[in-house]
Amino acid sequence: MSNFFQPAKLQQSKLRLALYGPSGSGKTFTALAIAGGLGARIALIDSERGSSAKYAPPRGPGVPFCKLDLTSYEPAKYVRALGAAASEGFDVAIIDSLSHAWFAEGGILDQKDRSGGSFDAWAKLSPQQNSMLHAILTFPGHVIVTMRSKMEYVLEQRENKQGKTVSMPKKVGLSPVQRNDLEYEFDLAIMLDGDNVGHVQKTRFSELQDAMIRQPGAALATQLLGFLNEGEAPAAAPPVMRGMEHFAQPARTVAKAEPDPAPARHAVPPSMRETEAPPPDVAPEAPASQPRATEGPELTESERSIIASIRGARNLEELGYVAKQIPPEQKTSPVREAFAAYQRELKLAMRGAA
Repeated sequence: MSNFFQPAKLQQSKLRLALYGPSGSGKTFTALAIAGGLGARIALIDSERGSSAKYAPPRGPGVPFCKLDLTSYEPAKYVRALGAAASEGFDVAIIDSLSHAWFAEGGILDQKDRSGGSFDAWAKLSPQQNSMLHAILTFPGHVIVTMRSKMEYVLEQRENKQGKTVSMPKKVGLSPVQRNDLEYEFDLAIMLDGDNVGHVQKTRFSELQDAMIRQPGAALATQLLGFLNEGEAPAAAPPVMRGMEHFAQPARTVAKAEPDPAPARHAVPPSMRETEAPPPDVAPEAPASQPRATEGPELTESERSIIASIRGARNLEELGYVAKQIPPEQKTSPVREAFAAYQRELKLAMRGAA
């Protein structure tokens, strides 16, 4: 018997699905159709200028969902939007699309260009990308992301209206527009072609290896749930990504709303060990009777943003890491109170789990 390794056991899990393809391949429609088969409550993070509203019932696949429109695409905004979806208990989060966090205004490449394009910029940009990926992989429900793909036209032999076989151009998708090999972080990566046929490029489900799926939707979701629900239930974890209420809106609305950029990252390097010790420069625990600092109109936008990052921590280790990222001048009284209150919650959760 090993002191370090344990026998592997099949555990239930949540889906991480990547859909990518050229324009017109049906990425948003397909994401909603699959999401509708995975859960009842769906949150969609829209970076396509509100275009997802065109798929709200009774149009599209007929799946009700709530949406949040982004107008700039810093990775921190995706992290906070996922936090909002987690705090409100959504079953499925859709990011439509993740490509904007790479190439669009505020995205990784845009930030690199504005920094002068130096290679040294990646020292600041890579942690942003990693933090966003961490938020996707640790979201407590299912996650579906769509990505644009690099496009190419190929000649295809088709029969025209006169019955003659002619060569006609066809738009095909290549690799997704995002960091190289990002799709390998997902359980399932499907490339959609112009006819809305899904070509499985990568999968952790052997039954879907090299599959071609016409109009992927509810039937695929049912099959995936069969895979995901096999095995033992995972151990209970402390609450995640709290303090992000009231950002998502029903898809029937066209009002723009977005979370403010978070000044603090809460991704934790995997090498960090779990510890209960709070950072010494934040605050000792406040008395239990002290009021919470996460509510009230007196909070500034900066304080709300920092408190949301604090309550996004999943354990004491992450909480300490978040606190270290907060500039000293922004450790105001409400921020310190929020830290102490959430620290108590996490400790109580740990004691309950023990």
